[in-house]
Amino acid sequence: MQLTITEEVQPTVFKAELVVQTERPVYNSIYTSPMINLIDKNVTFSFNGLQPLFKTNNTFYDNLSSILSFYVYYSLGMDYDSFKMNGGEPYFQKAQEVISSLPSINARDEGWKNDGSGRRNRYWLVENILNPRMRQFRQAYYEYHRLCLDKMYDEPDKSRAVLLSAITSIGQANIDYPNTYIIQMFGDSKKDEIVEIFKIGDRGQKTKVKTIMVGMDPSKTEKYNALN
Repeated sequence: MQLTITEEVQPTVFKAELVVQTERPVYNSIYTSPMINLIDKNVTFSFNGLQPLFKTNNTFYDNLSSILSFYVYYSLGMDYDSFKMNGGEPYFQKAQEVISSLPSINARDEGWKNDGSGRRNRYWLVENILNPRMRQFRQAYYEYHRLCLDKMYDEPDKSRAVLLSAITSIGQANIDYPNTYIIQMFGDSKKDEIVEIFKIGDRGQKTKVKTIMVGMDPSKTEKYNALN
């Protein structure tokens, strides 16, 4: 995580951007797969230079502690989900507890609020991953990592086919629950990896992958044109 102060609102009140990037090791390789790649531009907090930061879940201490705790739990959840089907559930629940513990004044903050505008904040990250409509995404996410990437060294062609199936399922999840933050984050973190894996795939695989991924995020069309 990298926190960059963008504005000093008052001597002890700040606005900032938080970059969150995580990776996961891939079995039988030195490669690490990107898991989370996001920029949270809605970070506001008070800090006097002496106060400690607290691990937070069901008790509110301060907004910065809550934000950092939230992303730690969420990152652990995504990591565990990639090794075991729904393995990250306890950590997503803790991330949700962080939100539930917020005082009403903090819950109205742009980074936390659930009023539906934009749907690109911390609240919606948890809502998306725990929503029953995203069960297909979570299963495909597990298959993507454990049944494809971790087996790529031994069975590259079979693993590529499994990956295509997982991406197809994620594309369907995007249709079932369109414009979710979690699927946008998936595309942001995985785009380079997916292109590199399918560069040596057959023409049919390349066409299908490009169609699905561009359907999720048309802004990345130029990136997936490498599969032409």
